[in-house]
Amino acid sequence: MKIFRVSRSIAERAPLLPGAFPLFLALAALVFTSGCSPATDRTDRLFSAVPTRYYESVEISDIETAERLLGLAPVDHRSPLEDKLDFFTKIGRFSFSMAELSYLLGEEAPLGFDPGDFSARALARTESFAVTVVLGDFHRTEIVENLTHAGFESTEHRGHVVYSLPWSEAITMGGLPLSFSNLVFLDEDIIAHAPTRRLLMDYLDRLEIRTLAGDEDIAAIIDRVEKDGSYTALFIGSSITMTSMYDEEERLFIREPGDWGFPEYRLHPYTYYAFAVRPKRVEDDILQDSTLIVYYQDEASPQEDRELLTRGLTEGLSVSRQTPFRDLFRVEEVDVTGRMLTARMYAVDDFDIEVLIRLKDLPFLVY
Repeated sequence: MKIFRVSRSIAERAPLLPGAFPLFLALAALVFTSGCSPATDRTDRLFSAVPTRYYESVEISDIETAERLLGLAPVDHRSPLEDKLDFFTKIGRFSFSMAELSYLLGEEAPLGFDPGDFSARALARTESFAVTVVLGDFHRTEIVENLTHAGFESTEHRGHVVYSLPWSEAITMGGLPLSFSNLVFLDEDIIAHAPTRRLLMDYLDRLEIRTLAGDEDIAAIIDRVEKDGSYTALFIGSSITMTSMYDEEERLFIREPGDWGFPEYRLHPYTYYAFAVRPKRVEDDILQDSTLIVYYQDEASPQEDRELLTRGLTEGLSVSRQTPFRDLFRVEEVDVTGRMLTARMYAVDDFDIEVLIRLKDLPFLVY
């Protein structure tokens, strides 16, 4: 993947690594500036717990905002199964990677907490693993007692206590203990977890050096997203190149540049893209309303790409579904704000934009 030169203030915080754009820039987008709605406060707390490092993508799910916008009552493991099923079904379309919510369907909270305690969640992915940070209403003393009783081992590292459950026992227990088999309390209401104890300790090492800080360009993206309304989920990914989309070793399924209808399609080089998701009421339905942002390093490129992106979104074909994009979502407008090319669109019926994101079925973002 081609490396882009970033602003001096960003470059000074971390060196460029071969083969990946420093997506902690995108992570920094999630650290909002002052002002301070409850959602902003939650995001600030979460990402004060995210170290600066390079990720393939980052996503945030604001559960409290989703509950508010969807009119849902909070649930926990003690709630009636019917209420939990309804909650899980409705919130799933407006959040990213919320697999832990499925553990709400159980009748117990084996570690002393359950996803009903979560208020927001951030997930930062590399090619091989993800680090998760959750913010919630936790009872730390009770949870630590449960962890000890369940056989978790404790290790001091960087002033924190890392709790780890041997893999064989985690597999046997399954559910929440398996997902949180390596966790650390960063504060009374913030838990971070990773697939292995080594990865979690590496995370704490990096956290000791520096955490995410705001950036003027990235803050501008968040300001633009919020103009379209509060969001319940946000995804930011590295730019999509021809190689990452079509190379045999990189692609998730067989596809060629002409498969979606535009064999010569190429945007100008950009640094990253973002999708913000929120519910939208259309007549009697609640559909997925999305803001797409393509962020460039200059102001001329988005102006020149505006018509091309509009054509790609409205006339292109989803390769994974063999369906025109216009049958999956409606494009309301495509606009330019400074270095940002933005598109406002909403899903047709119950389509979920996360499907295209996970499959990287986004040919309209290739440069």
